[in-house]
Amino acid sequence: MVIGHLSAYDDKAANGVVKVVYDLTREQVKQGHIVYVYGFKEGIFEVDTIHRPEGVILKYFPRGSKKNGFLSTMFLRYLRENPDKLDYFHFHSVYMRMNVVAAEYCSMPYIVTPHGGYALINRNRSFFTKIKKAIYEIVSERNYLRNALMIQTLSDFEKRELLSIFPELENQTYTIPNGTPDVLYQAEISNSKTLRIGFIGRVAVYHKGLDLFMNGMSEYVRHGGKRIQVKIVGPGNYEDIEQLEKLIQTNNLENYVKIIGPLFGKEKENFLMKETDLFIHTSRWEGLPLSVLEALSYGIPVLVTKETNMAGYVNQYDAGWVLENNSAECINVTLEEILNEKGYRQKGINAKRLANQVFSWGEVTKTLSKQVLMCLNQVNGTE
Repeated sequence: MVIGHLSAYDDKAANGVVKVVYDLTREQVKQGHIVYVYGFKEGIFEVDTIHRPEGVILKYFPRGSKKNGFLSTMFLRYLRENPDKLDYFHFHSVYMRMNVVAAEYCSMPYIVTPHGGYALINRNRSFFTKIKKAIYEIVSERNYLRNALMIQTLSDFEKRELLSIFPELENQTYTIPNGTPDVLYQAEISNSKTLRIGFIGRVAVYHKGLDLFMNGMSEYVRHGGKRIQVKIVGPGNYEDIEQLEKLIQTNNLENYVKIIGPLFGKEKENFLMKETDLFIHTSRWEGLPLSVLEALSYGIPVLVTKETNMAGYVNQYDAGWVLENNSAECINVTLEEILNEKGYRQKGINAKRLANQVFSWGEVTKTLSKQVLMCLNQVNGTE
């Protein structure tokens, strides 16, 4: 098939959606598809085409006006005329004017992956946000989704939340998870008595629940726990970094928690391979967090909230721990349980098995392609 994606394309992106597009498109090329990723640049007046070594074709267009979601008339004409002969177009994320406008001009079938964008806890954070998004759903979002060939949710929980807003979309919605690249080796779990805890991702304190984990750590230390070292890896804006630093200071965690900043390439690989015994993700909402999948692929046990949509997988494979709730007391008790765990190394082996059996990008991409083809055949009456 010939496939188009509207997204940035960056292997070092902290944004999980961009990382998904990067990994997914490369795997699609490996499986024989022709893949385009469309984006935009300032200061250009014609299409800038880049053929990536891995086979993905990048096409950059001039930016347009805010009225059209910053899409240029050149790109909108491209969608209408389809000179690349796309079989389908893939939109990533929701509540985006750019995607809605582009979908209106699409002359080819398209699919939508919300990437957790309809999480109710985020949608209903405040009365103003809830009303604003509800209006946008009526005015723009509903038709954007109704006209899609299919909608890909990343978990059954995400599917239920989406259908609570758009119940009419049940027959268009399919659950297919994110993937993670295969890792050939197993992380080196430390023999020391100090548990080395890692977090990788955007330092978005509220979204990623880092405040919740700091509160739990505080409770743990207050009850005499000392055998833990936490490293937080990733970029963040000034406000979030400042908030996290204050949480560390307020809770007297300077000796236990370090903010590292972003790591890439070999440095990131080394961090996962040699410096992490437990990976945490205490998010308040997610689609399906890539960083957790990546940790599993290295054979690192994980500690996650139910809101990561990973609970069922982690429990089924005994690949770590799932918090019953995000309270400080629950985090404290769970940390004590982890430190007393006798089958810790087996959980790491289970984590890797989970990644290989369920979340390999190769298998995920095959499943996605098969489902899209089935939907296309139904539309074309060839099934």
